[in-house]
Amino acid sequence: MKFFSNNIQKLKASSDFYEKIYNYQLALLAIIAFWCLFYYSYTNIFVGDEREHIYASFLVYQGKSPYKDFFEHHHPLLWYTFYPFMTIFNNSPNIWYAARSYALILLIINSAVLIKLGHEFISARYGILAAVLSICPHCVFIAQTEFRPDALMMTTFLCGLYFYLIYIKYKKNSYLYQSFILFLLSLFALQKACIQIIPLGVLTGYLIYKKEIPYKTFFKALIMPFIMVIIYLIYLYQSHALKDYFELNWLLNLKINFNIQYKINTTLYYNIANALAIMILITNKPKFLKYLAFLCISTSLALQYAFESPFIQYWLPVYPYFALITAYYTEKLLPHLRIFAISIIIIAITHNDISYIKAIQTYPKLNLTDKLISQEINLSKKDDLVLGNLETLGGLRTDAAGYYWFGRDYIAQLDIHYFKRHKLPDINKILKDEKPKLVSGRDEISCTTNDFQYTNACKVISSYDRKFLETHYLNTGYFYVRKN
Repeated sequence: MKFFSNNIQKLKASSDFYEKIYNYQLALLAIIAFWCLFYYSYTNIFVGDEREHIYASFLVYQGKSPYKDFFEHHHPLLWYTFYPFMTIFNNSPNIWYAARSYALILLIINSAVLIKLGHEFISARYGILAAVLSICPHCVFIAQTEFRPDALMMTTFLCGLYFYLIYIKYKKNSYLYQSFILFLLSLFALQKACIQIIPLGVLTGYLIYKKEIPYKTFFKALIMPFIMVIIYLIYLYQSHALKDYFELNWLLNLKINFNIQYKINTTLYYNIANALAIMILITNKPKFLKYLAFLCISTSLALQYAFESPFIQYWLPVYPYFALITAYYTEKLLPHLRIFAISIIIIAITHNDISYIKAIQTYPKLNLTDKLISQEINLSKKDDLVLGNLETLGGLRTDAAGYYWFGRDYIAQLDIHYFKRHKLPDINKILKDEKPKLVSGRDEISCTTNDFQYTNACKVISSYDRKFLETHYLNTGYFYVRKN
């Protein structure tokens, strides 16, 4: 008996030792991941989509109505929720850092939701591991730190998913009501929320069939979202933007053909996570994990086969599911195997070609954008016209191009072709007649094929009257300033 007792004590001591190492590794992984996210967020240069949403936020701050007063084909929640930041930074180059801070706040909320969700169903450490794993993938590192509606869509949806799952656990109706409101807000943030909401609708239908969600409760949960939709449609109608909203946010987007696809199905993480999700479905596992596994596989398949996914940010919806599923199986491993698994993850995010460190070393720096906007603000007044485009200038000044402020490329050409909403701006006429204070001067790039598809084989279109620019404007290197 003494022999067995001594061996049990040794095993327990060994297990405790491995547990301590694992906890330290988890802490190290969290520190590396969050530090790199913060560093990357405040150094990586702004992309065109971010400039687009900064400018849309600025126009909303000025009292302009989306779709009617300026071109947009995204839902508007991001611009309105950024309004408090715009009141402070509407004339400051620090607007870029404010926008990245906004995105980081959303990412921190996502992490907190996953920690809370894990704590509710399994353990606090499981939730922490899921939160850390959710920010480790390259897709999240790149796309969710940027100021784009995808980030707000993810946060509102994850918050809704949390209330949805704890409703199933506690059967408190108010949780389901809150979840449905948050799911609607995710749709108000971005239409792509449908990718997440449709599988959830299928799951809800199944739960209603199994009497886990009563019909009465379900229809009550729909009341407030229905009222919110009606109020928004009335607002659009009264502001004469209902037709524009419908055409731009739904019909136009359905006509977009990017002719490119960004795939993650060849990555090891994608295949492991989906394989584990299938294992959950066919084995005896907690109900909430089965629901997550179904949502994981459904969303993955939708992005893989049923939905055009041309860019990296389109894949953001799958990563919270991947994190919750892989964290569950990691926690179930033997202590020494857990240590090995976390070691592999730490090595992967710091040494491979798409790692944090690689991205931090190679991406252009945000301080260049800060420098440009500083010059723009110093060389012009708030009411001065600026002739910019999606890549350079604009964001905190009124663009002389007007409705199609971002340029005359693919999306504008689609809108003109199908809906004939506004004429494309004549850049040289604007230049000579309105004499904007600042001009980007950058040659326009067309990425549109003859049959209205988007292509990576973009062509440079020299649209400016260079002689006029050189005569009346001073070239600063990045843009032109009117001499008088």
